Amino acid sequence: MNRIYHKFLIVFTIFVLLGGLYLYFSNSIKSEAALTSSLDSSLQDIELGTLDEKINSDIAFIATLASLTKIKIDTTLFTNKSFQNLNDNTVNLEAGIPGRDNPFASIRFDNLGNNPYSSPVTTNEPFEVKNKTAVLSGSVSEAVLVNGAYFEYGPTEELGQKTGMATVSLIGTFISNVINLTSKTTYFYKACAKISGVTYCGEVVSFYTN
Repeated sequence: MNRIYHKFLIVFTIFVLLGGLYLYFSNSIKSEAALTSSLDSSLQDIELGTLDEKINSDIAFIATLASLTKIKIDTTLFTNKSFQNLNDNTVNLEAGIPGRDNPFASIRFDNLGNNPYSSPVTTNEPFEVKNKTAVLSGSVSEAVLVNGAYFEYGPTEELGQKTGMATVSLIGTFISNVINLTSKTTYFYKACAKISGVTYCGEVVSFYTN
């Protein structure tokens, strides 16, 4: 009798466990299905909301374009006597003096490697200016480091001609005699010197031949 009871108890326990497992997994599947359905519904609502917003935006844009056709330009201003009596006071602006091509470059050098702002080379006033000859003068503040000095000159500020190398004195002055000049003509020149391998020039100075 006890054996039958134990077998019955074991079989009953197995059925209870199987029933519990079945109910547990069936509820989990239903919950996942419900959750998936809820997510799909939410996504559809979002997509529909975005689509509605896009449609409303397009309708508003089209309405704005349609309203532009109602705009009219009043041209009566051009037939007004006050407008027709206006004078043209156009002012022609002359080209200004350009600055440095590269404003970010070191201020010690210009486009030619010269230094017109704080150059150690100074162009002095010429002397013994005659009708076809003149003595050009320059000076340098660092005479010991000078490798060579010369002058550039010409009848325009573009210069164009160059003297031979001049000898720099111990105090830094140097001169050069130029010939075959044209009388009663304005000439321009500047002093230049090579210092430590770098060429520096002074400002351009002008003189008038007799």
